[in-house]
Amino acid sequence: MDDHGWNPAAERLFGYSAEEIMGKRINLIVPPDRTGESAGDPAPVAHGERIEHYETVRLRKDGSAVQVSLSISPIKSSSERSSAPRGIARDLTESRRTEQALRQQIEERRRIFETSQI
Repeated sequence: MDDHGWNPAAERLFGYSAEEIMGKRINLIVPPDRTGESAGDPAPVAHGERIEHYETVRLRKDGSAVQVSLSISPIKSSSERSSAPRGIARDLTESRRTEQALRQQIEERRRIFETSQI
């Protein structure tokens, strides 16, 4: 991966600097149990297809898992003959926490309502 595809947001999310990730395979951030995922399959992107909002898990430099939404698009070279995949990873950690908190609040209110009806 070249440093053009690894920006400061990627550095914050995954913990690797552009220099550390440059020249390495992107599988460095893919958990071993997720290597067969369809978003990791370059074939659709190589044929010009986009993968949008694929929810999965990736690894940070410290080994911790992070839930992300991936969007992967083919980027054509200046010759238009070849394409390389470029991805955007969006951290889903905070939205998952918010969803969980909302589910808990709904459940608590449901229980309060049910007990008040007795």
